[in-house]
Amino acid sequence: MAKPLSLPLYERVSCKGIMIRRTLDVTVFCLLLSLLAYRLRSLSNQGFTWLLAFLCESWFAFLWLLNLSTRWNPVEYKTYPENLLPRSLGLPPIDMFVTTADPVLEPPLVTVNTVLSLLAVDYPAEKLACYVSDDGCSPLTFYSLVEASKFAKLWVPFCKKYSIQIRAPFQYFSAKSLPPVDGLSGFELEWKKMKDEYEHLCRKIEDAVHKLMLGPHSTEYAVFKNIERDNHPSIVKVIFENKEDHSSCLPHLVYVSREKRPNHPHHFKAGAMNVLTRVSGVMTNAPFMLNVDCDMFASNPKIILHAVCLLVGVDDEQECAFVQCPQIFYDALKDDPFGNRMTVPFTIFVGGMAGIQGPPYAGTGCFHRRKAIYGLPPNHDFDIKDCKILEERFGKSTEFSESVAEILFGSGEKHFPCDISSITGSACRVANCSYENNTCWGIEVGLTYGSVTEDVLTGLRIHTMGWKSVLLMPSPPAFMGCAPPGGPVSMTQMKRWGTGLLEVLFSKHSPILSAFSTKLHFRQALAYLQIVMWASRSIPQFCYNMLSAYCITTNSQFLPKVITIALSCIRTIDAEQMPCLLRFLLLSATQVNVRRIISQIREHLKFLSVPNTHTLQKNKLKGKLLVDNTEASILDALRSSLQFKSILCQEILKELNGLEKPRDHKIIDIWLLVLLYTNGESMRKSIEKVFKKKVIEGCIQEVMLDQCIYGNKELAKEYFLSLLSLSEYLLACKEQKARDFGIYMYTLLFEEFADTYSRQEVLGALVTHVGSGVKSEVSSALQVMASLATKHAQELIPLSSHINGILDYLEGLTVENLHKVYEVFSHMALLARSSSDCFGSSIANELLIIVQKQHHPAIGQVSHPDLKYKKMGLIGILKIVSCLGDASNVTLSSPFQKSNTEEALELLETSLESCKQLCLSLIFFYDELTAILESRTLHTVIVDWIGKHVGEFESIFLSDLDGGQLPSRNSYCGLEGELWMNLDGEISPICLNILPLASSSQSACLQFLPANFHLLSAVERLTNQGSLGGIDALLGCPLLLPSSKYYSEAEWLSLTGKQKQIISLCLYYAVNWLRELLNAFCTQVAGRFEFTSQSTKEDITLKLLKRLRNLVFLESLLNHSIRMCPVVLPQLHLQVEHCGSTLINQPNHVGNMEKKNEPKMTHECTSPNKRKHKKIAKTSTPGTDGKLHQPTLMDVLRKAGVETSQEMTNEVSSKERTSASVDRQSHVFNESVLIEVSPPAQALESQKFRFRPLLLECFSILTFSKNHDSCCSDPVAELPLYLYLIHDLHCKLDYFAAPGKQCSSRSLSSVAFTRMTLDEFLSKIRPLFPSLKRNLDIAFCSLKEGNETCQEHWNIQSAAAHNPDIINLVPSKSSISTMVYKEVLHSFSKFFLEQMLNLPEVQRNKSVLSDLLEAFQPNETLDAGASDVQPCPSPGTIEYSYLGACSFVESILHAACSFSFILASEALFTLESAVTSVLNVVDKLEGDDVNIQSRFNQILPFLRGKLGSSAQKLLKHKWDDENLENGWKNKGEIVQKILRIHLEYTESTADLLDELACTILPQVSCTTMAEDEDYGYPTLCSATFLSWYHVLFEVNLTVLDKLVKEVVHLEKCRPGFQPENVHTHLIKMQKNVNVVVALVNMCRTYDKVTLHAMAVKYGGKFIDSFLKAFDFLQVHFQMHNEVIILLVKELQKATRTIQTLCSEAKGLKQTAITGKIPATKRSLERFLFRVKALLHTTSSGCTFWMGNLKHKDLRGQVVSSQAYVDDRNDSIDQDPEDVDPPVIVATASGNSETD
Repeated sequence: MAKPLSLPLYERVSCKGIMIRRTLDVTVFCLLLSLLAYRLRSLSNQGFTWLLAFLCESWFAFLWLLNLSTRWNPVEYKTYPENLLPRSLGLPPIDMFVTTADPVLEPPLVTVNTVLSLLAVDYPAEKLACYVSDDGCSPLTFYSLVEASKFAKLWVPFCKKYSIQIRAPFQYFSAKSLPPVDGLSGFELEWKKMKDEYEHLCRKIEDAVHKLMLGPHSTEYAVFKNIERDNHPSIVKVIFENKEDHSSCLPHLVYVSREKRPNHPHHFKAGAMNVLTRVSGVMTNAPFMLNVDCDMFASNPKIILHAVCLLVGVDDEQECAFVQCPQIFYDALKDDPFGNRMTVPFTIFVGGMAGIQGPPYAGTGCFHRRKAIYGLPPNHDFDIKDCKILEERFGKSTEFSESVAEILFGSGEKHFPCDISSITGSACRVANCSYENNTCWGIEVGLTYGSVTEDVLTGLRIHTMGWKSVLLMPSPPAFMGCAPPGGPVSMTQMKRWGTGLLEVLFSKHSPILSAFSTKLHFRQALAYLQIVMWASRSIPQFCYNMLSAYCITTNSQFLPKVITIALSCIRTIDAEQMPCLLRFLLLSATQVNVRRIISQIREHLKFLSVPNTHTLQKNKLKGKLLVDNTEASILDALRSSLQFKSILCQEILKELNGLEKPRDHKIIDIWLLVLLYTNGESMRKSIEKVFKKKVIEGCIQEVMLDQCIYGNKELAKEYFLSLLSLSEYLLACKEQKARDFGIYMYTLLFEEFADTYSRQEVLGALVTHVGSGVKSEVSSALQVMASLATKHAQELIPLSSHINGILDYLEGLTVENLHKVYEVFSHMALLARSSSDCFGSSIANELLIIVQKQHHPAIGQVSHPDLKYKKMGLIGILKIVSCLGDASNVTLSSPFQKSNTEEALELLETSLESCKQLCLSLIFFYDELTAILESRTLHTVIVDWIGKHVGEFESIFLSDLDGGQLPSRNSYCGLEGELWMNLDGEISPICLNILPLASSSQSACLQFLPANFHLLSAVERLTNQGSLGGIDALLGCPLLLPSSKYYSEAEWLSLTGKQKQIISLCLYYAVNWLRELLNAFCTQVAGRFEFTSQSTKEDITLKLLKRLRNLVFLESLLNHSIRMCPVVLPQLHLQVEHCGSTLINQPNHVGNMEKKNEPKMTHECTSPNKRKHKKIAKTSTPGTDGKLHQPTLMDVLRKAGVETSQEMTNEVSSKERTSASVDRQSHVFNESVLIEVSPPAQALESQKFRFRPLLLECFSILTFSKNHDSCCSDPVAELPLYLYLIHDLHCKLDYFAAPGKQCSSRSLSSVAFTRMTLDEFLSKIRPLFPSLKRNLDIAFCSLKEGNETCQEHWNIQSAAAHNPDIINLVPSKSSISTMVYKEVLHSFSKFFLEQMLNLPEVQRNKSVLSDLLEAFQPNETLDAGASDVQPCPSPGTIEYSYLGACSFVESILHAACSFSFILASEALFTLESAVTSVLNVVDKLEGDDVNIQSRFNQILPFLRGKLGSSAQKLLKHKWDDENLENGWKNKGEIVQKILRIHLEYTESTADLLDELACTILPQVSCTTMAEDEDYGYPTLCSATFLSWYHVLFEVNLTVLDKLVKEVVHLEKCRPGFQPENVHTHLIKMQKNVNVVVALVNMCRTYDKVTLHAMAVKYGGKFIDSFLKAFDFLQVHFQMHNEVIILLVKELQKATRTIQTLCSEAKGLKQTAITGKIPATKRSLERFLFRVKALLHTTSSGCTFWMGNLKHKDLRGQVVSSQAYVDDRNDSIDQDPEDVDPPVIVATASGNSETD
């Protein structure tokens, strides 16, 4: 290499304006980061478009960072070739490479012009050699070069002589004007001559192309004969050789076509370049090489001088491995639409790389240092003696090895060989395709293989070795190229570039790896990374460009706008500016941004907080609260904006509907709903539904309402009417939770808005509710008024005129509501009476007049003959008495008015006198008075009066005994008396006169005996500190009843009908007497009063157990007596739910029976041995006074001759009496009477509502434990007692389980019980849970032992209770144990339902639930049962208790399978209740209970699996006949429940349905079935076939409904979700269709009408549900058309069968089916037209064909009436309902056929 010249050959300078460019680049990068930060912060509130934009912009920011690093220090190189020209003899040789591959795509004329431009450059010709690589091995290319060399001999001297600038002939001669030639003479002639020669050259080449004429020297082209383009040897021909070795001649021109073989890779351009490198090394071996493409001519004749300045001017060769010139095109399209010019990459990006480690190799226009191409790192010391290394690295060619050694270790000044033609043989050898085998060519030497972009890969390899490169940008441009002619070519080229760059990215030469393992600079690596990722950035660019179109079509947005900035200011803006901001945002709302605006306002608008009342009174400004101005302005801004934008209203409702968790709701939500409600009438119904839904779900809570209204009356005053309307709507709802919230709203509105107008509106709305007649609404409204009267009676007194309207609706009120009404007026009257001012006194007088008008005996309701009005009066009077006689009320004394106690006594006496006319009214009076004594502390004067009245109890109902015996034996209506159940023996001083009174005219006295004693016991407890010691003799005293001998067969048959009726009534009164004894004395041992000694408690406990046994004994006798001689028992208890009716009367058992069966009463009823008294006048027959109320619907029906429910009841009773009298001979006492009190078939059960109810204290008997001498190993004899109490407990649970059905005959409820809340009830029965479990264990053990009875054991216990010895009365141990088993499990299930369904929070009454679960834990540890639950719950937790309880129930279920199907089913239903309660717990737990919820979620799958497997076991168990209890008859409902559980809790309901409906059920005959054919399910037989069929239909419909809802929800949330999800849902739908088709087609083989009716009904419902998913099918029809068409075709099989069923049913007049036909027909028609529309609107090539088929029956036979109908016109007269529906045929090919 030459030594450095004295004058500089180049200069490296920085670009101008670098600081400005850096500042701009950094600014852009910061803006991108801020955009990303903004998007990330707002990402949670946006949708898919925002996320996609964030990802794309993140990619753009990363690319900009790479770009910033690359462009940080751009440089330019200025060369000085004039300093190089004086040393022309020392210029280095240059080998020039031109590559071409296809003479068609790259015409020879283009290659010729490139070669001519290179041959004519301003550089010594002897220093140049031009090598043309022809990969196409085309003789045309060779011929063109030969002809071009001849033209070059003229062209090159011409260019150098006249210093022509453009030396490519085609470009030069295409110029429009001649360039100035400095006035040289003869130029024009030479120019024309040169142009003619060039045109002659062009014609020759074109002729050769078209005619394949290769000239006269055809022998030169012999080598090209029979040559295949991809299969030929190497060809090297020297076209022109500069033998003179001086610059006046042309440079060497060599044609090279490398060897190609089919099975050998040729590596495209990289392989050709490597061959040229070796051939030139053998022939000329220049130290520098220039390579250009065949379409890239030299436009700067001094370009080689410029390049040499850089190559030889560097101080260290490391600084310049190659010199790259930019690619510039001369024929690019206008505005460069395809980016072919690449101006920006080369001027900016590549210029930045020049400041790092140099530009990349671009594949053309590049000057290479041969040493760098040979793969040697800079300044590398190579051992020349090691020839093997040269051969292994560069190949086995001596000539080439010598040339390599010369380049690597020589001086670089070697001259060309004198005769290069002589070494073409060596050149051909190095051009062979096998030469590179086992060498480093393409790996470490030459251009690198492995990518179609070999240029970038080679440049990267050179840079990784430590070399640097230089960017040369002379003026004029160094080379000019031909741009791609159009879009397809450009896209093909860019595709090739993109593929090659990705190959580099993922190869071992990746810049990511090279940055850490080679000498590649880190910033250079980042620059290369940006280059190789060029293709991949098209994906985010495309997505980002498509976002705009997507947002337009979906009404969304992804670019931040002014709205976004405004939304971000909500949290920071001043409160004074908030209204303006809200107006701007809301009025700017569009379909695109409305959801975001509403969401942001809800999230960030900090609205009202709870104010402090004391602070509010101080912080006043000009009479208004400080918060009013700002908050009122905000509300006004919201209201005005919502008024003019309907889209906002809809979006608010949609937004609120989408919120599910209470924690997601805020105060602003209530105000938004109120504002919407205020603005317009059209949306009020929708708003009311949303408001109610949120209240019921617990999302809108009372504390939120407090924050809105409490203390902010001035702010909320404008919206008072809207709040009141919402309160009215909630109070009228059926849901209890909604009514409770309405009650709270009314109370809050009354308390907060103290002005007269507002309070009048509140009271007026409440009175309107009372007049509605809806029980729940009336009760809630009166609850509000009672609460207001208690807290704000003083404020209500001036508004009393607005409350008086309630009195107009008293007739329709229940007892509870009447209590509330009179409580309101009593509080007000009492407070007004105690007031000292004149106004209060006048109000008091007015209120008292109102009350007296309602209750005065002369004009009031107490003396009314109708019991309903009498009770209304009694309630009013006693309520006034309770207020006036309350010991805590202190009134002002006045000589001119009576005291409170005097008025109370007067009212009591008046009421008592009026009640003596009717027994039921007196009973009601006693019970209400007892309730007052137990709830209030009355004045002693009133208590003394009550005690004096009940003191007559002894003279009326008791008789004296002598030594425990009757002093004389009398006959009563021919019946002998006998003392029964004398627990005190000889010391008993008294007995209860039941028989004497029942057989006399004073029998009505016995009717109020229990109520009188109930009042007596209450007075006794009140006066003796809770003790009943004064009347304890009544607990053990005997009962005077008919002799027990009458219960023998002979004696009973000898009795008259009246005598039998007296016996039954005596037993009835005795039963109710014992019930009241239990009610009274259980309070002495139940812990209610702590005064009784332990010995007394034990004595009372023993007697209570005996009395309970007496009660069970008497009820058993009474039940059998009524069966033999039916008697309508008198009413002893007035159920509160039957006391009144709504505006339309309801059946009233009490009133009806009272009118027909109640005997007349006297003033005083005494026993026969006592003093007689006069009788009072008989009462008139109770009737309805038409003046008091309008005729009811029941009256109208009676007049029309329609039987009412009351009349039907009486008729049934009379029929029972008739049937009983006919069959009396078959019901005699020689039959054994079983101690069973629970079966609903008992004659006594239908009249149980007349009995006196047991109080909750009686259930404490269940906890008593007494050891008795017994011949049995277990206390089975006590089971009848416990069964009696458990059955009553079950009845009371029914009262709470069905709030709307509390008036059933089983609901025996006292006044005190009906006023009890669920919480109070549960807390009272908590101690009973262990006793229930103990009795269940006893009953279960008894059932395991068998069906034996223990007569001796029963007799011992019965004798101990002093029951009469009736031999025929025996218990059935199995029957009693079975009933105990059922009742306990029923109660256990209902406890779960009460806990989970009626309590809003699981934590509420959590202790009750825990006690219940703890009581029913298994006897063994839970380890084995809970092993499948991971992690296993800790003992003591509620979920552990759930597992234990379920394990216990499961264990008794498995045990019951061995002896009873019924009991096993009961256990399964109880297990279902437990699992259901767990599901409810999971649904209701949230917020702070997330941990508990997660623990429940862990045990839930285990419990569901246990329940499903248990149900499967029952269905698959092979039951014996003796375990079925009368076979499978009447067990269809039980089987249905079990099958539903099995289907619901199996792993895959759809698969199980498909198996049962399509495989199992079709094998079963619904009429006959062999015993050994159970098909895997013994419970599936002919008797239960219809039950299975019904359940499968219903469950399949439920599964489809759930699937349709899921599909519709997913389509709304994620339109066009993943195809695999769509296919999954279609497969599920196909299973549902298969099931319904299988079930419907069973009608073709089974003729039962019930089966056909179910098929028609549920088939129509299935079609309805299926149609709801039709929009989903239509959306995805294009992609899944085959599946959907198959779905429709399959369903058509069912629709045709349903149509045939409808036609046959109409013909056979099967009414069970015809009633269901219209709805089903409508569904079928809708299905038909939806399918037609689906196939018509979709362009899938499918066809729709519709036509009427022949009328066929279920078996496919043509109906004879239509067998001959062929004429199309005849079908016009046919009834469309009598033919098959149109047939739907859809095919993908467009053809369809039908049978």
